[in-house]
Amino acid sequence: MSEKEISKNIISEKKCKTCLWLAATPKDVKPAIGIGWCHRHAPTMNGYPIAFADDWCGDHKLNKEAL
Repeated sequence: MSEKEISKNIISEKKCKTCLWLAATPKDVKPAIGIGWCHRHAPTMNGYPIAFADDWCGDHKLNKEAL
């Protein structure tokens, strides 16, 4: 496996959809879109930031239940 393939696999696994900090939207709110809120840091005056399932950041922590 090349270095490029390895880094691609690592990035694909570290997306919001597998992150412990993602609080998903209620089931009745368009679940197919894959939107949630990132609860990694305290909320701002505007609330928690919106996160899409395919977003990523440097604070990812794997949620084993999401796999």
